[in-house]
Amino acid sequence: MDNDKSFYDINQIVLLCRQCGAPLDAPANATAIKCGYCGVTTIIEHERKEVKPEQAAHSAEVTEEKRLADLKTQDGRVIMPPLPILGMMKAGGLNPEKLSEAESLWKTMRQVLEAGPDEKAEKELFFLVLIIGQYYRIAHDYLRSRAYYETALQLVRNPDHLHDLYCLMSQTAANEGDLESAEKWLAYANPRPTGIHQDSAYRYSKALIATRKGDWSKVLEYLGADIKDIPISNSYDDLCGVFRANAHEKSGKLEQAKDQLEKAALQNIHSLENVARVMEVDKTLDLCSIVKHEVLEKARSKRRKKRWIRLAIAVLVIGAIAAFCIACK
Repeated sequence: MDNDKSFYDINQIVLLCRQCGAPLDAPANATAIKCGYCGVTTIIEHERKEVKPEQAAHSAEVTEEKRLADLKTQDGRVIMPPLPILGMMKAGGLNPEKLSEAESLWKTMRQVLEAGPDEKAEKELFFLVLIIGQYYRIAHDYLRSRAYYETALQLVRNPDHLHDLYCLMSQTAANEGDLESAEKWLAYANPRPTGIHQDSAYRYSKALIATRKGDWSKVLEYLGADIKDIPISNSYDDLCGVFRANAHEKSGKLEQAKDQLEKAALQNIHSLENVARVMEVDKTLDLCSIVKHEVLEKARSKRRKKRWIRLAIAVLVIGAIAAFCIACK
């Protein structure tokens, strides 16, 4: 890919060679790509498929009020990967020791889907691409990461899978600063999905672009001014919490920023560490730079206090049970 283009430039297409697995790039209107490593030609069989609202769980037939009400009923729902994929994961991502196994299974699922639709194979390939693509992004191998995502876009048919992949392409383009491509990738997704994970992916993608543009009112429009305003899936809770608080801070509303960041940090047992990590991943965004130290220390103090209270209660319960047992003898 040319040095003056971003790794997620929408005017390019990047696929994995079906023979050797090398990332191959070409103009988006290309019909075939020849691998410079093994010489095998990869045919580009499909145009980019738009996920239209009427294709995604009939969301076009649902009123906005009904859609949001349905999303609230899904809040807290956990999405579990298929068991073969779960066994390759560690700490929410790909276990590096399982990379070879994951890529081998990916290649097998690709061959299955190239032969024809297969719901089980597509689900496995989709979750594989999430963890493998993330692995290569963290390793800064952005071209290979994109190649996994975009090859998957050529293979999957499920509207939710397509939607999630387009949101990922948009997010990674935005993180590179290529906002034009980020917006164009997101235009392929469904703006009104009826699944909470898909809705949260879309909202976060829009909020990330708005953050890059410094449009704080838009961030709060997409994510809500308060953590309770809009249901957000577990996968995006911590990210959206930080970006919501940051929008308040950058708007000069420091008390609201502190309140929202603290609520985000105390959502569950993992949130404090996740929220702290989100604010450190991209220094260029300067997320919650004014309030984060005060809020994180306050949240840590509250969590320590809760632990001591739980320990004290446990000791009292054990003591009561012991006393009861002695009295019964």
